[in-house]
Amino acid sequence: MLIMLAGNKLQKVVYNTSQTETDYVSGMQYQQRALDFISHSEGRSKKLATGFIQHYDLKDHLDSTGCC
Repeated sequence: MLIMLAGNKLQKVVYNTSQTETDYVSGMQYQQRALDFISHSEGRSKKLATGFIQHYDLKDHLDSTGCC
């Protein structure tokens, strides 16, 4: 795992039967050097073959996404 001094995670590499590499850049996550999803204030946008699908977080009055 590669982490900056500010505490931001930059990269995670998992070695199993195959090597899985995940990169983190300014709210975007790349899996095997291909864009996987983009995080934003309302949730995230997941990359599909034909475009993006939006995932929205449900929040309470305190802006918390936790459940009961």
